[in-house]
Amino acid sequence: MVYTIYNALDKEPSALRDGKPLATVSTVIPPEYEAYTAKFWPWNESNLTDLIRSRPNSRYYVDAFDFYHDGAYQYTRYLVLSL
Repeated sequence: MVYTIYNALDKEPSALRDGKPLATVSTVIPPEYEAYTAKFWPWNESNLTDLIRSRPNSRYYVDAFDFYHDGAYQYTRYLVLSL
């Protein structure tokens, strides 16, 4: 997920200044933003790249967890906060 965010930032001209991203990406969601962590979603790269295009200079926080049902792995759910 972080890799995809950085790739999308590299392709968005308004997200760069002197070849460096203006956005920041973190794999830790600070406690003060936990109220926003209720909505996780399955992986969909187009949703993520659309978010980058609409908010190229944001702070991004990423979290992910594997979803199991009846003890069997189903998929990974992701959360991306853009502030």
